[in-house]
Amino acid sequence: MSSPQKSFIYGREIGFNYLDLKERPKTSTRLKVESFDQLLNNFKASYFAGALLVQRQMLIDDLAKFFNNSRWNGEDFMLMINRHVVTPEMFLYRLSELLPRFFGLKEIAFFRFHSSAAPAKYNLTKMFNLSGVFLPMGIGSKEHHCRRWLPIQLLKSLAQNKDSEQKSLPQIAAQRSRFINLNEEFFTISLAHGSRLNKATNLSGAMCFRINQPFKDTVKFWDDPAIPIMDVNESCERCGLSQALCSDRAAPAAIHQQAQKIKTREKVLDQLIRDLG
Repeated sequence: MSSPQKSFIYGREIGFNYLDLKERPKTSTRLKVESFDQLLNNFKASYFAGALLVQRQMLIDDLAKFFNNSRWNGEDFMLMINRHVVTPEMFLYRLSELLPRFFGLKEIAFFRFHSSAAPAKYNLTKMFNLSGVFLPMGIGSKEHHCRRWLPIQLLKSLAQNKDSEQKSLPQIAAQRSRFINLNEEFFTISLAHGSRLNKATNLSGAMCFRINQPFKDTVKFWDDPAIPIMDVNESCERCGLSQALCSDRAAPAAIHQQAQKIKTREKVLDQLIRDLG
């Protein structure tokens, strides 16, 4: 366990005691949750730990300076994380707490994925979505997350890296994610690294911003031409792109094909009704 992870656990314990939260999970909430109050109290204690480790005004000042750059710079973003001595996931989660109130960036989403090295499986372990747009999370338990989405791409890259020391170092990238068939675009910042606790597992976190006018006004590098623009979808099963257009496809477009059949049937029936009328 890394020093930032230990600090977070200690900070959360302080939070449970300082906030006098009696009902609490005895282990990780991912393993067992016995009640809603346990989940809520764990959130409160975790929020307390994040605020304790990442001082609010210092981060606001850092972000204001970072957002004022005309070019995206992943190294500068990593310097911010290292300055606050927290894990990438903790840092992104703390961002989600401050951005709506202090920067007016309210349409955001946070995702955390775990993946096994072989065979490659991508599990969504934490998320919240304040954007009002359905993001590529894979609705059904058997659906496949869009492989074009940045946090998945970074996990795929990590899986191909056999150097354990390199895998432990966070990879960072940015992407403008453009939804197919929707007039929506998101700016995604993602970090990925190998797990210290399980060498067969890789982790990634992503902060997504809906590209609207408040975002454009606040983040000067939003249209940096060096940032790749990628067409994405919700899941492979819901995507109409052919294999020729998407080499990342991981499953047939079964749900999309079924939806197209229904649309075709409805169109034929509507035409028949008009002809009979």
